[in-house]
Amino acid sequence: MKTHFLSITMLSLCALIMCACDKTPPAIILTGGDMELPLGTTYIEPGVIAEDDADGVIYNVVSTNNIDKTKVGSYTVNYSVKDKAGNTSTKSRKVNYTATLLAGYYNVSTTPNQSSYNTTVAFASSTYNKLIFSKFGVFPFNNDIYLSNMTILIDKNTYSILSENSYIYPYGNKPVVTISPGTIEYTEGTSGQWIITSMTYTQTITYPSAEESTVQTAFFQ
Repeated sequence: MKTHFLSITMLSLCALIMCACDKTPPAIILTGGDMELPLGTTYIEPGVIAEDDADGVIYNVVSTNNIDKTKVGSYTVNYSVKDKAGNTSTKSRKVNYTATLLAGYYNVSTTPNQSSYNTTVAFASSTYNKLIFSKFGVFPFNNDIYLSNMTILIDKNTYSILSENSYIYPYGNKPVVTISPGTIEYTEGTSGQWIITSMTYTQTITYPSAEESTVQTAFFQ
């Protein structure tokens, strides 16, 4: 009985000593790296484990994420793990949902300016959330004046303007047109295609002696 008790005690002491000496956190190992997925695709974890110099392979790695598969944007999957000695490690994976499925040919109408035009929307293959509009906006002083090749970056339901061509009216008053970034709405269409439904923005026309700004909404079909 005494020998058995001593054995248990020694084992407990050894375990305590090992825990006290183990200061090395486990290493989290991801299968694959950062990911890009098209809109609407469900994120499936490619795989994750942790390796510890004392505990060996640890499979119960905890993961959390803020992914919304219906919105273009960059999301983060966070991983954390703890070994028996209490050492912790964290790691993360970026998951980018791309704007590729929003590309296409659209009929556009705007309000309150009551203008209409056609545009082709292309995606930039080098940047997951970049869209380029062949034509954007038709302005009240001349239907031939519009922004061409306006480039935007989408983040969820907002967009920022990466580049735009501000056209100058070719006659008399010479107003300058600029577009301020705003919100963009899009939804899943048929056959897995996603479509832009509307964009809201502030349109500013600067004349030599005055400036007017209006909030416009462009509806896409």
